[in-house]
Amino acid sequence: MLRKLFLGFCFLLPAFLLTGQTALSGKVTDEDSGAPVEFATVALYKNGVLITGQETDDKGNFNFPDIDPGTYDVEASFTGYQPRRITGVKVLASKVNKLDIVISTGGGIVLDEIQVTEYRIPLVEQDNTTSGQVITSETIRNLPTRSINALAATAAGLASADEGGAITVRGSRATSTDYYIDGIRIQGSLIPESEIDQLQVITGGVEAQYGDVTGGIISITTKRSSGKFAGSAELETSSGVTPYGNTLAGLSLSGPILRNAKGLSILGYRFSGRYTYRIDDDPSAVPIYRIREDKLLELEANPVLLQSGSLLVAADFLTAGDVETGKVRPFEESERLDVNVVLDAYLSDAIDLSFTGSYADSKNRFTPDLSWRTLNSHNNPYSTGGTTRGLVKFRHRLGGAKKGLIQNASYTLQFGFERSDGETSDHRHGFNYFDYGYIGKFDIDWVPTFSVQFDQALQRDVLRHTDYRQVLRGYEPAAVNPVLANYNNALGLTPGEGINSQVGKYILSDVFDDQSVLSRGSFIAPNGFISGVFSNSWGFHTNVGWVYNSASTGQNDVYTANARFNFDLASKNSDKGRHNIQAGFIYEQRADRGYSVAPRDLWEVARQQANSHIQGIAPGADTVGYIDIPNAAQTPLLEVSISEDSDNRFYRAIRESLGLPLNAFVNIDGLTPDQLRMDMFSAKELNDQGVIGYFGYDYLGNPFNGAFEDFFTATDADGVRTFPVAPNRPVYGAAYIQDKFTFRDIIFRLGVRIDRYDANTRVLHDPYALYEVIGASEYHSRFGGEQPGNVGDDFKVYLDDTGSNIQAYRDGDQWFRANGTPVNSPIDIFTGGLVFPRYRDDRAQANPNFIKARDFDPSVSFRDYQPQINVMPRLAFSFPISEASNFFANYDVLVQRPSSNTIATPADYFYFTDNPFSVKK
Repeated sequence: MLRKLFLGFCFLLPAFLLTGQTALSGKVTDEDSGAPVEFATVALYKNGVLITGQETDDKGNFNFPDIDPGTYDVEASFTGYQPRRITGVKVLASKVNKLDIVISTGGGIVLDEIQVTEYRIPLVEQDNTTSGQVITSETIRNLPTRSINALAATAAGLASADEGGAITVRGSRATSTDYYIDGIRIQGSLIPESEIDQLQVITGGVEAQYGDVTGGIISITTKRSSGKFAGSAELETSSGVTPYGNTLAGLSLSGPILRNAKGLSILGYRFSGRYTYRIDDDPSAVPIYRIREDKLLELEANPVLLQSGSLLVAADFLTAGDVETGKVRPFEESERLDVNVVLDAYLSDAIDLSFTGSYADSKNRFTPDLSWRTLNSHNNPYSTGGTTRGLVKFRHRLGGAKKGLIQNASYTLQFGFERSDGETSDHRHGFNYFDYGYIGKFDIDWVPTFSVQFDQALQRDVLRHTDYRQVLRGYEPAAVNPVLANYNNALGLTPGEGINSQVGKYILSDVFDDQSVLSRGSFIAPNGFISGVFSNSWGFHTNVGWVYNSASTGQNDVYTANARFNFDLASKNSDKGRHNIQAGFIYEQRADRGYSVAPRDLWEVARQQANSHIQGIAPGADTVGYIDIPNAAQTPLLEVSISEDSDNRFYRAIRESLGLPLNAFVNIDGLTPDQLRMDMFSAKELNDQGVIGYFGYDYLGNPFNGAFEDFFTATDADGVRTFPVAPNRPVYGAAYIQDKFTFRDIIFRLGVRIDRYDANTRVLHDPYALYEVIGASEYHSRFGGEQPGNVGDDFKVYLDDTGSNIQAYRDGDQWFRANGTPVNSPIDIFTGGLVFPRYRDDRAQANPNFIKARDFDPSVSFRDYQPQINVMPRLAFSFPISEASNFFANYDVLVQRPSSNTIATPADYFYFTDNPFSVKK
């Protein structure tokens, strides 16, 4: 089977592209006699630019089989006849559009006049093998919406939850709808509706050229350059009319850059730009409730109240009069800039080259969730994004003998690049990660502790240095997050005053009163943390001053190469119809990256790691000094023990920055945000706490282009593991061939498509186990016992919870009891839901987290993803029933690669034991 598929690909490789099987055909006849006009010239114009032309055959037939959808002028002429031009001909996408032209002698030869006739759209489309709708630019201009999704939703079978919301086609998921621009599938932002020449919606009867979809297709054809200089400008605003503040300004210019000797444009351009600003880009259907401004200032000054010795959330005491209603969602403004450039070059009557470039940049302020809106909407974060896209198209019409078997041959090559990027962060702090959780300076001492112990050498009780204890000496709030700092006002502390003055330079553990000491943990809002008790009001509303705890960035690149070969197979009598053959090839390579940080949590990681290497005072520690304690003379201070971790960095980096030795304690809460950096941490320190998530980057957010295995092996110059994660780089390819022909009044379309998808990553050798499970033969040879006769040597072995007896065998997905009896489900064996594989490697058997060891070999657990190949036949036919009705039927096999849960990074496997739900199947 694979050999046949390979040969099929090889056969189709010479043919390249992906645009619709769009054609314009018809017959030129004599007005008086009705006879066909042989070898008449038929010219095709668009925006005043000559696109192509040809002669009719001996039956008067013409056919333009490979043209872009749009509105054309068609002119037919022949010596002795008056030329006739049909204007406004709608050439609809993916259809063989029919146009018959009648010319006359006009009583003699007329050289300086052209008869012009306006095109009338036929009531019933003869070629209707694809269900859906084509929306032209004229219709778009007249519809009361600027959203492409809303435009598409006017077609039967499509639905959108809200205007501009995600499209669903005949009940399918929104992710099952694909978008195309000028024949290239796109991922990022769409273009403004003013730049659309045609918008085709396909809901059924999907042609072989389309794949990787199970819902519908929305295909956009853009406007091209013009043969005459033209321009337009638009400016509209709802300011002063509605509270939503929608303002739009746009400009478009089009015209020739270079003309030939006949005055026809051979190089033209189109430029358009649009800027949009909205105070609220998605108005609510219900009233919006928000706290009054004067009450907000009151809450921000004192978010927590002390009443009768209890700390209470001040917002819990709000009344209906403290909030106000409005129509506009507060702090939800958005702005967007769109720029589109088109260059069209007509190198000859048979060759044209075009370039389409677009850029979209947006900035949107959003409400993280509904609980955020009432009290904290003024702290809404921002998301920014942009899409840069470039498409190049080369088309060559090879022509062909009018009386030959193969006619109107052409090929088209098309290449596309698209980059979508985005960022999300707090509106004030951006990517200054350590600002997010900063409250102020906490002055902390490490005070030595002593206890009374019996000294064997002296044969008496002595004070022995046992440890160090953190003692808070002072607190100074900062202005970085002033409202969060105000949460601590309820403690009644005066900034700058001394704290815990009752604790001196030492602590006697035997008599020390813990309850009298105020610690950093006693604060409502220490650095990086606010108690969940005070973070909301009644569990419904996020409290004032809250900071969005996420900063992320991402980038998605898509490289596309499409190609198509198109030709007609015609019989000797062209009136009996022809076969339009289309074959193509598609290649798509993606590179997806993402990086996110939970910034507020960095403070907790810093506290954990700053002094983690200091293990306290070990027995027999050396004396490093003395302290005077009443009634105890000079008491020795003992040296702390140090235990270093080769994969930790922070404890060294922070001391190098502050100029401190390794045995000195560091007070993280006494530092300011500018004294901390991400590169002070190691990758393990941040990953272990789940503070960061990334793929296509290293742990510091620098782009990384390595391989899957690098995660397990990469180290920096100091030998510290860096755990970089390769980008998600799936490869998609397809080849197709399709024939459209007419038999009497019936139009048939037959095609087949072959899709190949390669996730281009590494996956588990055994989807049931992280490590290699031992086979039955090897297990019994090493540990004894009898192997059942129907159990193969390579069947996997599972033990009971004691680890000493075999409980089950497995062969692929089939499970067996210990005696070799097959079962329908492993639940029949493992009633408790837990399984205990016996791993081949004793190190993995002894350590479930062996994947984290430096000597773990990823090639033992992982293999290359096996590409998936799907064959999809397509069949459709249509015929007219009457002048006002048409019959249509189709049979499609549609397959789509998963649109979500497709990324399992090596980091997911690395922490599989800690979080087994991180890996998606």
